[in-house]
Amino acid sequence: MWRALDQRSRLGDSLDTDLAVHAGDVSYAGMDSAIPFLNVSKYDEWEPLWDVYGLAHQNYTQRRAYQLGIGNHEAWYNWTATTHRYPTAQSDVPAVSGAAPPFWYTFVAGGVHWTMLSTEHDYSPGSVQYTFLDAALAAVDRKVTPWSAVAFHRPMYSSDKSEYGAHIPGCSIQVHLEPLMLRHKVDLVFTGHQHAYERVHPNIAGNVTSMPTPLAGLVDPFGANTAYVRPGAPVHILGGNGGAVQDFGWVDPAPSWSAVRLSSGCDSSGGRHCIPEPRNLLTTYGYVHAEFFNRTHARLHTEMVTKGQPHDGFWIIRADGA
Repeated sequence: MWRALDQRSRLGDSLDTDLAVHAGDVSYAGMDSAIPFLNVSKYDEWEPLWDVYGLAHQNYTQRRAYQLGIGNHEAWYNWTATTHRYPTAQSDVPAVSGAAPPFWYTFVAGGVHWTMLSTEHDYSPGSVQYTFLDAALAAVDRKVTPWSAVAFHRPMYSSDKSEYGAHIPGCSIQVHLEPLMLRHKVDLVFTGHQHAYERVHPNIAGNVTSMPTPLAGLVDPFGANTAYVRPGAPVHILGGNGGAVQDFGWVDPAPSWSAVRLSSGCDSSGGRHCIPEPRNLLTTYGYVHAEFFNRTHARLHTEMVTKGQPHDGFWIIRADGA
């Protein structure tokens, strides 16, 4: 699924970065089930579609940085089509040994330190990827990059119905990776995989540490009128609403850690509230726009394809120097 994040980071007057991040499953671009005359099944990879996809977003990517993560669909094709078209490299600021781009690596954009991971490889304690993650997060210099973000494909938390047991407290991703993120005070976690959007409250093993607080007097053009103030744990954003069909189901009732759930033109955060009919599966396609204004304030909101559909927006106000 895709995740696009525009960053405009202004720390003093020196930093301003525009960046898009795609958290895995780029290879949906080369997968199609509607080409019967070519005998292409839905699990086949048809190479020309990769190039059609690249041309489709060329106008966007030629004007800004584009960073890529790895998902389960890339694994089906032995990574080849992705790695040949989207070369990635480990950032040398800060230098961390053990990187294996495009699977796990770091880079810096404006005031944000990014750590990209692969949920398709071993990430348990003692693994190469786990050791790299610990070192990479420990190396973050908060004076230079006050914000720390981690991106990987399969979510740590999601209240999806189809794979619920794999994305809840006690799942392997949460058990193995969350302690590192808490120890190193990661601010944001971005994921994909599930074909929908979900915001997850800051929490530790399902125990919510912070609820959004209304921002008095703020009229935000994106509806971001609440903030997590010194949240005490990362905010998790599942942004899989950029790709594939979104006829998506949620567990009911929503777990306490799930803040906002959007799919198929509906907001399923508390009950099910849909936009007026007629609607279709395109109505909640979109991406997440993140703006890092300074050392302590960031605003995130959804950008949706169709006007008038459910959306989400919020702020994070972190402690400077944390």
